[in-house]
Amino acid sequence: MKTTTKAVSTSFRIDTIPLKLFIIIAIILINYTLLTGELEIGEYGAIYSYGIAGLFSITLILLAIFIGLQNRKTYKYAYIGICYLVLIFFIPQIFAKLPIFPFVYRIYGHIDYIIHTGHINPENLGLGYQTWPGAMFLGAVLEIVTKLGVYILLTLPVLRYLIIVPLIYLLIRGLTNNTSHAILGTMFFIISFYGFNWFAPGGLAFLIEMIGIYILFRICYLKKNENFLKFGVILMLLTGILVFTHFLTSIFWMVTIIDFLILSMFIIKNKRFQEISVLLLLLFVIFQFYWLFGHMYSINLFKQRLNDLICLLKATESVEKWTAVAQSGVTPHAKVLGLKMYFMYSIIGISLVGMLIVLAESLKRFFKTGKVDILVILLLLLFVSYSLAVPAIVGAYSGEIAARLFGVIRYILVIFVTLALKNAKFRRALIVTLFVFSYLSILCTYGNMTYDYVEPNEVTGIFYTSANIQSKFYTIPDALWDIKYLTKKWQYILPIGSLNLENAKDNIIILSSRRIEGNKFFTGKDLNIIDIKIKSSKIYCSDNYYMNVPSKFEIYYGG
Repeated sequence: MKTTTKAVSTSFRIDTIPLKLFIIIAIILINYTLLTGELEIGEYGAIYSYGIAGLFSITLILLAIFIGLQNRKTYKYAYIGICYLVLIFFIPQIFAKLPIFPFVYRIYGHIDYIIHTGHINPENLGLGYQTWPGAMFLGAVLEIVTKLGVYILLTLPVLRYLIIVPLIYLLIRGLTNNTSHAILGTMFFIISFYGFNWFAPGGLAFLIEMIGIYILFRICYLKKNENFLKFGVILMLLTGILVFTHFLTSIFWMVTIIDFLILSMFIIKNKRFQEISVLLLLLFVIFQFYWLFGHMYSINLFKQRLNDLICLLKATESVEKWTAVAQSGVTPHAKVLGLKMYFMYSIIGISLVGMLIVLAESLKRFFKTGKVDILVILLLLLFVSYSLAVPAIVGAYSGEIAARLFGVIRYILVIFVTLALKNAKFRRALIVTLFVFSYLSILCTYGNMTYDYVEPNEVTGIFYTSANIQSKFYTIPDALWDIKYLTKKWQYILPIGSLNLENAKDNIIILSSRRIEGNKFFTGKDLNIIDIKIKSSKIYCSDNYYMNVPSKFEIYYGG
């Protein structure tokens, strides 16, 4: 007996040697790349900085994951591989001076303003997100504690992955009761979305929402016999935080609560959960009414969102414009955009195939046994509710609603794909897809890293600017706001109306150099810009304050 046990143990050690070698060699190769590579942003982004060694290291890690899933005793190597893939998302942040995503400069301006004044400024129409300052308050607290300066903006992206990825794994592990399927599902979640999710209100809100969704599934569907009071208090806190962090995400959260309330009332009939759901809805309405209508600017924004219901088709014009640019493949940037588009279409297609497989199996069981699959009903309810209710409430949402919708329903698609892994053919196809798409996800993430304005670029791969430029001078309505907070000279910057341009023949507008560069990067064409001579000694820009950051926000007309 001892001889047999010893033989099995020896065999196991021998079987794990290739996995250990794969991981060790992969780590050596990626470190070699980082130490000896050029680590620059090229025409096709940062991807070329990896070289053969860096790309081969990813191959070894993928092999370690897939081989590690073959035996329960080797799952730990698959976990290590998943952690490696998550790490890969952050390595390019050392390729260029950070932060890269320009919108976070404005967020940092909000943070700086709160630290210096102790309050937000919702009365200033140029400070839209001051009305939902949750992320800025978090940044202010972190800045006071850590003293990291502008690099505080790197914390939230890391926290998102460190928290959301384990939550997704725990959720689908509980729903499927299959570890290997849960690992594959988590891997699909990681590679099905590209971008860094910078320090922005929507990023923090999505993190909070996913924590809430995990808790809802845990206490309502998984029925872990949890302390309802403890989790009820957590959900109430999350509801309040979401309301003043991000309006659209709070609407998604409201729809989620309603769907779980419907589930508890008509399907599983859980009175305790009904009480929690009703309480959460009441708190949501109270918080939302107080916060949304507490400031005049919020009321105006709310009216604007209602008006978007009428202007939905018009709001998609910019999407159609940049789709055509991406498909033309004029520049390297446009080619990468095209790749992003087809990558996202493929991810959605795979998800829908998985959904159809699960629905077909569920219908077969229903006709055979008469039993309803509660999980499938809940997922469909959430999917349909998000797709119909949210656009109806918030309208076009600046033309981004389809993209934001995809970002939120992604966890639903991941669950469907994981459930479909019971189908052997789909499982084999997904493994091959994950191998290929791991590279495509990295290319899509790094390809336009310097010039992307909205990192997902969402389902269509193109949200750079919604401005349809017509005149000789080009527009960014809130350029003064960017300059104002980047230079810490809040009291000296005047509104655009004070520039005495009333008599100008053309629509004289202020534009940051980044927008000019970005338009050229997309189209390969120079803009018809007439240089404006500086009419005063003052010109505000971010160069002195952020000397190590590649973006410049020049103001072409002096203040």
